[in-house]
Amino acid sequence: ASKSLYRKLLLPLVKRCTLKVISPSEYLQFLDESSQASYLQSVSYSFSKSQISNCDPIYISVVLDGIYTISVACINVKRLKSLLSVGLCNLGPVDLSLSFLSSDHIKFISLLVLKREKSKLRLPFIIYKPFIKFSDFNTSLLKRSGFVKLPFSESYTTGFLDLTCSTADLRSSLASKWRNVLNKTEKLGLNVHSLDINHESIDFIIKEYRRHQLERGYTGIPGDLLLSLLNRHSSSFHFTLLKAYDTAPSSSYLGFLLTLSFNNTTTYLIGVTNAKGRKLQANTLLLWNALTHAQASGSTIFDLGGLGTGPTSSISNFKLGTNPELVSLLGDWIF
Repeated sequence: ASKSLYRKLLLPLVKRCTLKVISPSEYLQFLDESSQASYLQSVSYSFSKSQISNCDPIYISVVLDGIYTISVACINVKRLKSLLSVGLCNLGPVDLSLSFLSSDHIKFISLLVLKREKSKLRLPFIIYKPFIKFSDFNTSLLKRSGFVKLPFSESYTTGFLDLTCSTADLRSSLASKWRNVLNKTEKLGLNVHSLDINHESIDFIIKEYRRHQLERGYTGIPGDLLLSLLNRHSSSFHFTLLKAYDTAPSSSYLGFLLTLSFNNTTTYLIGVTNAKGRKLQANTLLLWNALTHAQASGSTIFDLGGLGTGPTSSISNFKLGTNPELVSLLGDWIF
């Protein structure tokens, strides 16, 4: 089946497509047309990566018949000491809606065009983490197209929640045990407040996150990258900081949750609770407030930000209580 699709549909369309290097402003205009673009493909993210490491972004588009732009991508180029350069395309290319092609077909076509024309970018290697769901068929199709999966590359898994429903329907879709804990925390009278992103709150986030990483033994987002991203906070790359407190009169701090809204998606970035917060299960109330805040702000998708194993397995089990749609991607590929 993959051989037939490759020969009859993909290859003829690939021949009709060209690769074009575009400006950041052109790239941003195309991203606005996409129904689902990860913040990892944003100009703000690529700018932060270039600030903290020896990376330079290249923005490209794939054009069909010289008229229709079917996808765009940001490739972060790492300059190595050996004078070689390696490109990384994280959760791209981003497809633009076309009535006669599916999202996955556009992504496969775009990958094949990039493979054919990568000499234009002067890159001997490009590593792709495509936003294509894992399946034996999709794996076979990438291999047939000449891509090689990197050794030890693991499929990335996350969970999506649909925010286009009503808040009542969203709540009823939660796993019953998770919803019971939410009811309990609400009866305790815990308070959740949204705080502005400014120098003071950024300093608080960085310090608390570092403390929590050491305490719980996980790596997470590098501190210098997180700081750079927070300093890019804007209306189109929007962070939301929620903090939980005990009831009066003590009103003691229990934990915080940080999300990032980009395009139509809000992504869970960091969740931190202290010992008292964990005892009172404040993380449940924080995540529920993050969901309803994202919904009220106009996001249509909530991305749980990855479901891992090892030190983060308990966090993943907690996130699964929201009853998300699970999505596993194809992992890392190179050509």
